[in-house]
Amino acid sequence: MTTFSFTVQLAAEVVTDAYEKQGDTYYSRMTPMDITGEVNVSGLEPVTVPARGEKTVTVAISADLPRLRSVFSNGYFVEGYITADAGEGQAVHAAFLGYCGDWSAAPILEPVDFRDVQDALLPSGGKDDYWDLLAVNMGANLPRLGRSGETTDRLLGESGLNPGRHSDLYNSLSRKDVQAMYSAGHLLNIELFTLRNAARAVMLVSDQDTGAVYAVQDSPWLVKSQYNGYEQRMGGSSNYQWDGTDSGGNPLPAGTRARVDFYAWLDYDKEMEAVYGQSGSDYGAPETYRWLLSEEYAPYREWSFPVTIDGAAPTVNVSGDAGNLTVTFQDDLHLAYAAVWDSGGRLLSEKRLTPQTAGESVSVTVDASGAEEIYVAAEDYASNAVGYVYDLETLSAAECPAAILTDVNKGAWYHEAVDYVRAKDLMEGETPLTFQPQESATRAQVVSALYAAAGSPSTSFSAGDLPFTDISAETPYLPALTWAYGQGIVDGYNENTFGGMASVTRQQLAVMLRRCAQLYGPVDPAGDLSGFADRSSVADWARDGLSWAVGEGLIAGRSSGVLDPQGLTTRAELAQIVMRFAEG
Repeated sequence: MTTFSFTVQLAAEVVTDAYEKQGDTYYSRMTPMDITGEVNVSGLEPVTVPARGEKTVTVAISADLPRLRSVFSNGYFVEGYITADAGEGQAVHAAFLGYCGDWSAAPILEPVDFRDVQDALLPSGGKDDYWDLLAVNMGANLPRLGRSGETTDRLLGESGLNPGRHSDLYNSLSRKDVQAMYSAGHLLNIELFTLRNAARAVMLVSDQDTGAVYAVQDSPWLVKSQYNGYEQRMGGSSNYQWDGTDSGGNPLPAGTRARVDFYAWLDYDKEMEAVYGQSGSDYGAPETYRWLLSEEYAPYREWSFPVTIDGAAPTVNVSGDAGNLTVTFQDDLHLAYAAVWDSGGRLLSEKRLTPQTAGESVSVTVDASGAEEIYVAAEDYASNAVGYVYDLETLSAAECPAAILTDVNKGAWYHEAVDYVRAKDLMEGETPLTFQPQESATRAQVVSALYAAAGSPSTSFSAGDLPFTDISAETPYLPALTWAYGQGIVDGYNENTFGGMASVTRQQLAVMLRRCAQLYGPVDPAGDLSGFADRSSVADWARDGLSWAVGEGLIAGRSSGVLDPQGLTTRAELAQIVMRFAEG
């Protein structure tokens, strides 16, 4: 309270979200835009406050602007502050926040989903990062396939070998017991992105035909998605999962047509909160959420997509003779890809498929004259992929994991080795259907392969027992490294780091192999390097290891007849060497 009266001048500053237009779509830039000059403000006349008194002032702001209504069809925020300035640097501010429009009309969940992303990825054949394709990255709601503790980048309904436009017809989830040489997994993982704070978001999985509720995940109070500075992208509000089972945890029968719905409402919706409170919904009893399926609550259904349970991997049948072979591919749901190569790696037939009927088969006729074998590969839209090699004399088949890899030449010298390490889970590619055979093998890949070949034994070592500053509890190959370090198979790249991403030279690999072999018994160091012109370039610390590896037939000279001890080891070479080591 002052002992004298004084007069203040009122002023307003009004802002809303800045926006930009890309194509035919407007996007918020998440930054303020001053609209003070466009709004109507009343009540800003000078105000005299009496001595030892107070004065109530009403300021009205009318911000119904046609240009903003055309951009933000559901409404827009208006905020700012009123300043009361008494002069001589004496001022106070009162903040305000309002909303112009229908508060309930704007969506709660981000409307961009996997359908949009898959279509956007089409020009690049699925090779782009979907985050880079969003005009303004507010996240995207993506059901991705995976397993417990592992999520892949494979979107629901997407084929790894046949990138194409999305169709809900192909939304399929593999049962856990399906026998395939590769599957992205039987688990749906969904990172949910919200545009607004939600009082509750419920994922409800039900049967499209009977309405039976198979699964529920109920999340109270979801804060709207925020920017994740560490990952440099928008972060989701919550994560949801479904494993293709019913409410009792039993795998659903093949062909079951399910639907995944997401319901959400705002905290101001007291009526819906009351309905939920009186519904008796019990997270442990999914059927108690069935009331949400009523058309009465359809306005709260923010997102929905169908899923069909896939019960089998594609099958292949070959008949005829080498000059006139008929190869028939079939799947219990929808085939995505089918291909045939001869034993030299020549592509004889390739089909990228978009069948409209479940169970539809496709047959191709090929001429494999002169070949002793053919390779075949097939994939369905549930991500189940198979590869086989057929003996053309007997038409008998053997599994061939390398047949489904897009960067492995079927006639390459390393084909058998890639088959071996993939079949036994000793090595994998950077992406599920690739192997990168010509890339340099890394130290991390070597210890991972040797660890897997040893049967992935347990170890008492942990990340804290390692002297390396570049290793943490989150390092993917930590179990392999702790085992290899504890057994004396590897040292550091230097005193303080392991250097897992560093490429491995041939002499470094030889030393690791010899040390690993010593775990199983004495090794004979004898090996003759005299036949290699570059034998003098072998480092002293590597001579015993390289002599042993050559003597064991693990490492041979390169095509030029040199040993090339300081040359880098390719992944194809590593696969060949690991196969020889494991079988020896």
